[in-house]
Amino acid sequence: MKINIVGSGSIGSLDMNASCIIDDYILVDVPNGIIKYLKYLNYDILKIDTILITHLHGDHFLIYRF
Repeated sequence: MKINIVGSGSIGSLDMNASCIIDDYILVDVPNGIIKYLKYLNYDILKIDTILITHLHGDHFLIYRF
């Protein structure tokens, strides 16, 4: 099992909020901006076929655009 920590910050930090990818296809938590950040890191986002949301705080599941 390969686990990559994509973000470890909180809603008030400048870092990407908590998120990780397991075996390149399971995304755990989807904070705002995660797709752009994954593309910046050169991840193939089309490999992601499962999304797990650990709990319903905005910094773990809130995906929105302005």
